[in-house]
Order: sequence, then C-alpha cells, then structure tokens
Amino acid sequence: MDHVLRALFLCFFIFVTVSSYSSTLYKNDVVSEDLQSLTVEGPTSACVNASGTFTVVSTITNGYTWTLPAGMTILSGLGSNSITVRFSTPGMGQYISVSRGASVGGINISVYSIPSGTGILNGPATVCLGQTNVTYSISGVSPVSTYSWFATNGATITSGNNTSIIKVSFPSSYTNGTIGITRVNGSCPPAPTVTKAISGGAALPEAPGQITGQSVKILIGLPLIFQILLLLA
Repeated sequence: MDHVLRALFLCFFIFVTVSSYSSTLYKNDVVSEDLQSLTVEGPTSACVNASGTFTVVSTITNGYTWTLPAGMTILSGLGSNSITVRFSTPGMGQYISVSRGASVGGINISVYSIPSGTGILNGPATVCLGQTNVTYSISGVSPVSTYSWFATNGATITSGNNTSIIKVSFPSSYTNGTIGITRVNGSCPPAPTVTKAISGGAALPEAPGQITGQSVKILIGLPLIFQILLLLA
C-alpha cells in the first residue's frame, strides 16, 4: 500500500512540475513576443488631403494603439494592425507611432502641399547667337521639392537645374526655341508647365582689333600752334 501511495505522489509531483514549467515557457514566449519592436510599413511621402495605409507586420491583428501628429486623422482600422489615415496639414518628417503592450514602432512621413499658381518665367526673350550663361528664373510661386527645367533647339542648361534659377547657353546656330519649367512637390500632382519663347538675334560682336597707323609724338612745352605746323610739314 505504501508503494502505491509513493508512486501516486511521485506521479502527482511530476505532473505539477511539468505543468508549471510549461506555463513558464508559455509566459516567456508571450513576453518575448510582446517586447519585440514593431515594424510599420506604409508611404513615407504623401500629398495634403490624400490618404494612406499603414500596417504593422505581425500575425496579431488587434490591440494596437496608434498615435498621429496633428493634422492627421484615422479613417479606418482603429485598434487594429492596419489603419488608413487622411493628411490634412503639410509637414516634413512627421512620425506616426504604434504600440502594443510593451512593444513600440513607427514610421516617418513627409506631407507636401500642392504647388500653387503658375508663376512668372523671368529672363530675356531674345538672345545673341552663341551667347552663354543667360539667367532664367521662376518667381511668384511657393518653393517646391523638384524643379524640372528644359531648353529646346540646341540650347543647354549649364547650371541650376532642380533650383528656381538656371543659366543657359545658346549655340551660334540658334534661331527660335523654348525655355520651360515644371514644378513638383513630393508626391503631389505637378503644377502646370510654364514656358517662354526665345528668339535668336544677331551674332555676338567680335572682339575689337588692334589699332594700327603712324604714331605721332607730341612735344611737351612747345606751343600747340607750332606742333600743328610741324605735323603738317
């Protein structure tokens, strides 16, 4: 009888020990999973008044807390691992964060404004043939992230591309052409292209040549009338 009781006690002890160990392993697995860094996928650039979707890469789909900067609104997915956000205010390098338990993550995004107006393309409408480093610029508009200039009929943009001011050189055979610019701000639609018609005028004047002829000496101290008589003699 004692042997039976000892055997039963031993089985019970083994069962309790194994169950406790398994429970500890399960808890450690959960804690390990909860402490993982959350990876967020989604756009890093957007246009104001547009929307975008952000997703935590995980098999767990609920229990998330999202924190958004001012000017952003969650349209759907609140509390889940995937949300759709509307961007109402432009801003650079804004951070969307998410947490679940002790785990945290996030993503940076820049929200751009739509380019305003068409602006004025400044610079001469007539250039000399072969003229170099002629300045053109765009004014009357807000700054953007990308300036795309173009020049036709053999004209070459020599500096300033992707800025608001460029320099252009024209070939000696230039007749008529166009200078133009398209402005883009982040992922927003481009502004209307602005162009300026350019006409080729006269050739650049040649450099002055050397002055030739007989040299004349002026005698210092001699009255002017006598110097003139000497020159005419």
